[in-house]
Amino acid sequence: MSEKYKGFWVSVTTVYESTESRLARGDWQSRVLGYKYTVRRNGKLFFSLDENAPLPPTHEEAIDDFQHRVDTILESL
Repeated sequence: MSEKYKGFWVSVTTVYESTESRLARGDWQSRVLGYKYTVRRNGKLFFSLDENAPLPPTHEEAIDDFQHRVDTILESL
């Protein structure tokens, strides 16, 4: 799902557990680990959530985090 905020586009994707972890639990359904996002401006990658950063647990928190980061960047200019 893509969303626009102050000229920036965000794409939020769901992060699932690995197949190995799912099979080790003996379950057929993967668990959601969180949400990650990438941000583009004028079609070019602007920033994305760091691989080592904790994942926002809900889609709404991912959007809030994205909006906060954009606001911080714009305020620093």
